[in-house]
Amino acid sequence: MTEPTSIAMAQGSSCWGCFQSLIDIHLNLATVLPLIDIKYWQCVADFKLKDLEGYPDKSITVGLYEGMAR
Repeated sequence: MTEPTSIAMAQGSSCWGCFQSLIDIHLNLATVLPLIDIKYWQCVADFKLKDLEGYPDKSITVGLYEGMAR
């Protein structure tokens, strides 16, 4: 089995609806969870920016950003 893909998810100025829609796919999400390693998702756990900055370069493969950027 291959290593899980490491991802970081960040939320900008938004209502959390897009990330909520990820959870709404129910059992289909369960098939993907073994394939990913969530390194950062401040909406779900009490992560701080310093936690994200503490990872070595190139240790996160995919970044998802949801929300407004100024």
